[in-house]
Amino acid sequence: MNRDSIIREQGFIGEQIVRICLELNGHTVVMSEDQFDQDKDITIDNETAEIKTFGRWFKYNSFALEKSDWRKWDIVDRRFFVEVPYKNRDDAIHVWECVNHKKYETIATIQDKRMYNIDHLHLYDTVVNLQLSNRLFDLSPSKWKGKL
Repeated sequence: MNRDSIIREQGFIGEQIVRICLELNGHTVVMSEDQFDQDKDITIDNETAEIKTFGRWFKYNSFALEKSDWRKWDIVDRRFFVEVPYKNRDDAIHVWECVNHKKYETIATIQDKRMYNIDHLHLYDTVVNLQLSNRLFDLSPSKWKGKL
């Protein structure tokens, strides 16, 4: 499986996880019909939202957002990180909401990334689903998975 296919599958899984969490909390969620939508991933109660699915950078206790994602991240109403399990394949999946997208750090040695520290995010939900955890763990390209 090539890198683009992995990213698309991880993103799809993350979007479905967030959709289910939101719907279980009484929200109306509409998925974008275009997987390459440049304005949003989903709509929550008529508010646009972006979802990013990947592992945390533990050295910085942060999620690293690529420069290519900044425009969409900045224009939506709500933002979520779906944390890929990293220690064990059957770990829970954490859904974090970024309530202040302007609260990030930049690291001089890491170009073109915004670092969103976990301390400034809201833990929206925790999902225990072994099938999804295993799949996200397997898809993760991290050289650190299973080692932390």
